[in-house]
Amino acid sequence: MKLIRRIAELLVILLLSGFLPLAISPALAQTNGIEMKAYAAYDGYFKYGEWLPVWVELSNQGQDVEADVRIQVNGSQGSTVFSAPVSLPSGSRKRFPVYVLANNFSRELEVRLVSQKQALATQKVTVRPQPNITYLVGIISPERGALSLLTGIQLPDQNRPKAFTDLALTDLPDRSEGMRSFDTLILNSTDTSQLSPDQANALLSWVHLGGRLVLGGGASAAQTFAGLPEELKLVSLQGTLEVEPESVTSLADFTGAEAIRSQGPYLAAIGQPGNIPAGEGRLLAGTEALPLVFERILGGGRVTFIAFDLSSVPFNGWAGTQKFWETLLGPGSTYPQNMPFDVSVRQMRANQLYYAISNIPALDLPSVQGLTLLLIIYILMVGPVNYFVLRWRNRLHWAWITIPAITILFTAGAFSVGYAMRGTDLVLNQIALVEAKPGGTASVTSFLGLFSPRQQSYEIKVLGEGLVSPMNGYDTNSFGPGEGGITTGGGEMVFVQDQPSRIQGLTVNQFSMQSFMSEDTWQDFGSITGKLEMQSEALVGTVRNDTQVLIKDVVVAFQNRFVRVGDLQPGQEAKVDLGLGNLPTDRFGTPLSYRIFQEDNPNGQPSRETELKTNILNSVFDSGVPWGKSFSSSSFGGGGSAQSNNLIVFGWINQAPPEVEVSDNLLSRTTTALVYSGLEYSFVNNGLISMPVGMVSGTVTTMPRDSGTCGPSGAASVNMGIGEAEFEFQVPNEVMEAQVRTLKLNLWRDSGGELSFPAVTIWDWEANNWTTILAPIQGINVIQNAMTYVSPLGQVRVRLNSDSNVYSCYYIDLGLEAEQTAGSGGLQ
Repeated sequence: MKLIRRIAELLVILLLSGFLPLAISPALAQTNGIEMKAYAAYDGYFKYGEWLPVWVELSNQGQDVEADVRIQVNGSQGSTVFSAPVSLPSGSRKRFPVYVLANNFSRELEVRLVSQKQALATQKVTVRPQPNITYLVGIISPERGALSLLTGIQLPDQNRPKAFTDLALTDLPDRSEGMRSFDTLILNSTDTSQLSPDQANALLSWVHLGGRLVLGGGASAAQTFAGLPEELKLVSLQGTLEVEPESVTSLADFTGAEAIRSQGPYLAAIGQPGNIPAGEGRLLAGTEALPLVFERILGGGRVTFIAFDLSSVPFNGWAGTQKFWETLLGPGSTYPQNMPFDVSVRQMRANQLYYAISNIPALDLPSVQGLTLLLIIYILMVGPVNYFVLRWRNRLHWAWITIPAITILFTAGAFSVGYAMRGTDLVLNQIALVEAKPGGTASVTSFLGLFSPRQQSYEIKVLGEGLVSPMNGYDTNSFGPGEGGITTGGGEMVFVQDQPSRIQGLTVNQFSMQSFMSEDTWQDFGSITGKLEMQSEALVGTVRNDTQVLIKDVVVAFQNRFVRVGDLQPGQEAKVDLGLGNLPTDRFGTPLSYRIFQEDNPNGQPSRETELKTNILNSVFDSGVPWGKSFSSSSFGGGGSAQSNNLIVFGWINQAPPEVEVSDNLLSRTTTALVYSGLEYSFVNNGLISMPVGMVSGTVTTMPRDSGTCGPSGAASVNMGIGEAEFEFQVPNEVMEAQVRTLKLNLWRDSGGELSFPAVTIWDWEANNWTTILAPIQGINVIQNAMTYVSPLGQVRVRLNSDSNVYSCYYIDLGLEAEQTAGSGGLQ
């Protein structure tokens, strides 16, 4: 009986020791009076490799508590924890986001409130990862109503999958990084005065980076505008007006759909265009007295005002509603053909810069010449020298002692020399991409590699307000370079979102490097401005450094054409003369990143600095991703004009945020920072506008079956045999203020010979059908009376129809001529 009793007592102890902690956690939370509610923003929708805000609401009715909210993401190489500290005084209630980089295969995340290694509360939240090709729309409206028709739209591209999610205004984060998954956000009948200043600024920054914001009107237009930044208020509201169906026929004209026949009147918000720079705003439907659809180009994105409530009349009774949305959202919605569907832009940049970040002198291998010399000296010492010295001393039998001694001496010496060359300090190598914005701020993405002369685990402080994360590869836990994954010493990597941010558990092997990245904003950085005009197929003017830092080796570039400007001191100005004639001839040359440095290395191996800068430029400008979308998954085609997508200025600086500290260690730091910005240009105000062939940006929007891309990144080209391919070109806003008279369509194929060109058609926006180009030739085809082939949004669509079994690579380039008329508005 005693034995049975002892066994029973032992079982009770084991059961209590195994299950008691599980039972304590909720009980302890309840005893301490702590309640936690967590949920993923946007109903859990996010694109692969993009930040997802997880909102956490906490209340404490018990004693004061200092705790951490921890969200763990498991991967194939280990685990990463995103954490945020929180102080909970008695009686407090708090709500805040924790930004998470979930895996592509994540379906559920566990949110834990931890204090002194004890879990006070635990909750699981559902997430819905989406491939990056997905067109994601967020709807902020009290009810969907007619907005439900959005789910049936067909965008003019490779049939991108679409996802729609209803949001609350409070779901919008206070950082633009947390909104990058969205292509379009719709605000309708929503009181935006509830937005915090940080939320409003994040929304503005998201638009600048390429997002598309649609604002509804109607009776609640004033509320919808109430809390928006001034740059997003593209019209000045002046009340409301009831309009009859015959007053809104321009809506149908804009879309090419049937007329609105639902019973009126409709309540429209009256708004006059605000103080918008020339070329940025355009009236798409309505009149100047009553603009029905008005749009502004803002940075790389667009803001659109629609005078009616988007969930109500006339959209809920109009058969052309879907066509309206397709026309409005179509421009810029094409996903790049050469971009993988399951990798984000930020992941691609990180992968491309893995080995560039390890490009520091401390990681150089010893030279072959030095090793050869050391080996020769060793052979001489251990052989002839050792033999003759021992023979001279008549001590040849000591060889069994001197040979090992000489070997040990050389080994110790080589190790000492190597250790001295590598150094004893930690080395932090930083590559920063600084995108200067017109308002004076700059987006900074820094890739940082920590090189250690010893194996050790470090705690790192990253000053500022940036988001810190692993330097993600295709596996979001790939930490590289050189490590093949996270090295955590058996623990977990913790990224603490605080001020300053911290990285805990970063373990680096001896003479190895671990890397991470930071996404931040450089306030009051300044801007790089330009005054450039198009004159006789050349861009002529000046660029100016309006920052507070010296920018070295400044270059102005358009596609693969470039001109060196030299170094620019703060406030200094330099002349620019960039020829753009016959742009298609540059198609098959070396990419821009190599052309710039070719003359510096005509015969020999490029220097370490040149190789590093080439890699950086290639990752930003030659990777096939439009440069303005460097860190955004928003509409890749860009909301901005074709100018912004092509004309760039860039140079090099030796400083960039963030400041980094490593606890109890000296840190040696090297920084290579690329600063870049888009430049605008104007046309000579003589009534005529000429854009050379190849200057109007274009892309493939529909690929035929059994086809593929060809040629350099960014070219409007397709490799096809039998089938149809569609292309779309974007005419700049400044040209749309004039009348496009002539289109110059350049057609070229790589197969040569006397083969006839495929059938070529161009979309007639007025007749709403395809028009055949008779007897197209390889070369420039001139199309007169071209205004009918340019949409109100500046789109030109071209289609190739081939019935040949011979595969060829086809290239299409566009130029134009336009004429300013009395009613077309002024040019800059």
